[in-house]
Amino acid sequence: GECEHGEDPPSGSFREHLQWVERKFNDRFPEFRRGKKVWWEEYQTKGCFRMMTGFVCRGVFTKNFLMNAPIQGPAFHCLLQSLILIQKVMNRRRMKSRIVCEIHDCLLFDALEEELQEVLDLAEEVMTRTIPEMWDWIIVPLGVEVDVSSVGSSWADKKPWVRNSEGLWAPKS
Repeated sequence: GECEHGEDPPSGSFREHLQWVERKFNDRFPEFRRGKKVWWEEYQTKGCFRMMTGFVCRGVFTKNFLMNAPIQGPAFHCLLQSLILIQKVMNRRRMKSRIVCEIHDCLLFDALEEELQEVLDLAEEVMTRTIPEMWDWIIVPLGVEVDVSSVGSSWADKKPWVRNSEGLWAPKS
């Protein structure tokens, strides 16, 4: 519904619902709520803020951006660092498979069938063990989700893969 900024939203409006959801979220995650306050105050004071990875954000930002950037930014930096490390190993091993791109929170590989297990093992090793060793602020276990599409099919045809009982990657049954 229509309402002026700063006014209490009309009862039953979408804006009122969003405010209720945000209150519930903040009540459930008080440490995140405190973090948002610190990020906002740092930005208001310094005109910038430093992410956990050391990257400094400077510029004119909305409060919504500032609430998201300290979470999404380091997650993206972990993905990019993984891409760099995986590529270095693939080059050193003279692998023919290639990292094609990153899309949102995914790495997309064009992997040769004979290198597929090695590529998936390498990605898992780097993303779940090497990255947390690099940054001690990562205090939760990291995991990978693997989707594979058959030779000649598209990314849209990908299916989930997991490790089987022999420790090899295979389609999820």
